[in-house]
Amino acid sequence: MAKRRKGASGGGSPTVKGSPASAEQTANMRTCCQIARTKGASAEQMAGALATMIQESEAVNMRGGDRDSAGVYQQRPSAGTWGSYAQVTNVSHACTAFLTPYLQRCRQGMNVIEASWRTQQPAEQFRQAPARWLPESRKNVTILMGGKDFQDATLAGGLSVKSSTRTQPYEFARGSANQIEDSWTCMGRLAEEVHWARFMRGGVLWFVSDEWLARQTPRFNFVEGARGVLAITHTADARQAAAECTVSALATRWSVLPGDAVRVSGQGPADGLWLVNEVRRTVTDATSEIVLKRPVPKLAEPAASTGSTTVSVGGLSANRLGASSIGGGAAGGPAQAQALYMACKRISDRHWPYVYGGGHARCGQASTGQQPGVGFDCSSSVCAALGAVNLGFHLGGPVQVSGEMESYGQPGEGRYMTVWANAGHVWLQLKGIGAAKRFDTVPGGGPQLRYEMTTETTRGFTPRHWPGL
Repeated sequence: MAKRRKGASGGGSPTVKGSPASAEQTANMRTCCQIARTKGASAEQMAGALATMIQESEAVNMRGGDRDSAGVYQQRPSAGTWGSYAQVTNVSHACTAFLTPYLQRCRQGMNVIEASWRTQQPAEQFRQAPARWLPESRKNVTILMGGKDFQDATLAGGLSVKSSTRTQPYEFARGSANQIEDSWTCMGRLAEEVHWARFMRGGVLWFVSDEWLARQTPRFNFVEGARGVLAITHTADARQAAAECTVSALATRWSVLPGDAVRVSGQGPADGLWLVNEVRRTVTDATSEIVLKRPVPKLAEPAASTGSTTVSVGGLSANRLGASSIGGGAAGGPAQAQALYMACKRISDRHWPYVYGGGHARCGQASTGQQPGVGFDCSSSVCAALGAVNLGFHLGGPVQVSGEMESYGQPGEGRYMTVWANAGHVWLQLKGIGAAKRFDTVPGGGPQLRYEMTTETTRGFTPRHWPGL
């Protein structure tokens, strides 16, 4: 069990399960929030991630746990999806490995607790366990990511955070990060959930409703004592959703297949239409055991449910930033996109040199002139431009390298901006908000606004964008 310092919690300090967080716990929670921000997470999604971390490890980078679980999220290397032991005990890697599928599920409409459970896949009795720490985690996010301004749902620079309600789609997942599941087993679970039938017949996979099967003309009428029918046994408990009936019959005379409709007569409560669910027989047996089930009405499609998600909207004032001075092009995008263009232009106008690793100490360090003569490389200049308008980064905060930017924000190209990243390089594409088409570094040249774009420019890069842009 992770240890915590005891004592009363101060209003301005993060806590873990009601006790003041240690320096390690605070650092681990801050790392999680910072990575979540670069992925476009909302305050509520960050809180869900922290609640999960508190439930799993009390925000301590544990070197062990249940079986081979380790790290702040108690991820198992043997699962084959989280990484090696060295990776799951690296806080940044562990947080990224959790946040990537977790945020994807959140953006599909799941609430943060459901998204956490589907990502971690603990036992069913722990499905709601992180919810206990959600109120505390919301306060921790406020403390770690900006104090009262964040608590009031307003990010620095005027990027407001509001709640949006959307219809949640019905989802059915195959397996989990901790348990691989084959298609046959997955289809069986789905069949049970929606009251359909799944079976193989003549080398063909069938996945149909009982209602459809019951519309077939019954192939046989099983009557006990009839030639070849050895015995009929059945359950007659009316409380059961579908009673079961078993017919023992000579295989050579009674040949049925799964999905066939049959009738049973002379059995009182068991009389009526049945569906063949299973036929049990070995190669050497002269008899078959035919398992029947009552047709069950398929379940109605679940009513659409709604859920609330927190999204970034609004942005910096274009007039206050002087968007009208954008050179050579119409400022047709929203204020956030215009502000990003201006941030790129300010860096470009300084003609900073290209320095490998330059600008990585703190986001925007070179562009603020704190260390004259220190330049930027590709990733630090992109982070500085994004951080200037709080699009996943903030000035003075951490910087990500090129490969890490492949998980920035949301996948795909944006309407006004796109971050193009691979393991060795990253740059910004700007669309319809100025004359320049990209913000990029080139060998021997520092970060500059550039005016050419070809189809070759994006080859080999992963496109990402900030939500809404």
